[in-house]
Amino acid sequence: MTRFGFFYDVDYTVTEEYQQMPLFRAFRDKIKRVHGIDYEDYFTTFCNETDPGIGSMEQLIIDRHEVFTGITNKDFEEVYGPQVQLSPGVRTWFTRMNEFVYDWGHVPEHHAISAGCEAFIKGMPIGKEFASINAGIFIDNEYGLERTKSVVEQRNKSDIIKEICKGEDLHATIGINDYHINYENALVFGDGETDRRMFSFIKQMGGFSICVYKDGVRGGLDEAIKLQDDVNLIIPRDYSEHGKLEQEVQYLVTKSIMKTCDYRYDLVDGLLHNHIKNAELKQLTQRHLDSCQDCQFRSQPTKIY
Repeated sequence: MTRFGFFYDVDYTVTEEYQQMPLFRAFRDKIKRVHGIDYEDYFTTFCNETDPGIGSMEQLIIDRHEVFTGITNKDFEEVYGPQVQLSPGVRTWFTRMNEFVYDWGHVPEHHAISAGCEAFIKGMPIGKEFASINAGIFIDNEYGLERTKSVVEQRNKSDIIKEICKGEDLHATIGINDYHINYENALVFGDGETDRRMFSFIKQMGGFSICVYKDGVRGGLDEAIKLQDDVNLIIPRDYSEHGKLEQEVQYLVTKSIMKTCDYRYDLVDGLLHNHIKNAELKQLTQRHLDSCQDCQFRSQPTKIY
């Protein structure tokens, strides 16, 4: 029995808007009065030159008295999280993926890794589907937000995946066969530059990285294509039943289940990127790649829809 890990960035990966937008819409008048801007411009105005996780959470703390008066984590979870606009088909996506993996006799797990806020994600209609939610956390009190407890930055998303896959502390030394989730059975979903590191890491380790974009939006595909060296699949953000994304993901899971190769794929990736210095190891890895259909499949050019 194999465990499959599905790892999701949240904003614009399984949603059609930033998770904070329902909050901003509710406080649009105060945002306009205090800052003189429309609520849609809140992040672009204040968080442009910061890491998304730090910038977005820090600004809410800055505005906790004048704008978001009395707002708590409970409000995020119970009032605003449920209002976040989700991507097409995503409400039933998890059930369908679970059934598909279970039918093969294996175990699925879904994990959220977001620069946003844990309370918003918990409150989303899909929040209960995640085995873990890895996102920023606010400390609050009876008067509202008090301070930031922790944030998720783009540079540590891959570390979170490593820790989940190990099932142990990030720096624990364990054999790959004792991992909670083998990297080759990991699928990462994201939408942009802030996901590049985790895309690259999972692809390098033999898992699958999937970049989603909004179809029909000017520049959507063009932005996604900038990440093609780090992903296996670029595809519209539509999780509908029997859709292209579902078909492709089920195909990738099936390929992993049917895999017979036990060669270290990171060596194959190193060969392809000319990162192997030892001539003997380089020749050995090249011979393996030439004869292995599993590694050839993982090494094929990015598939773009």
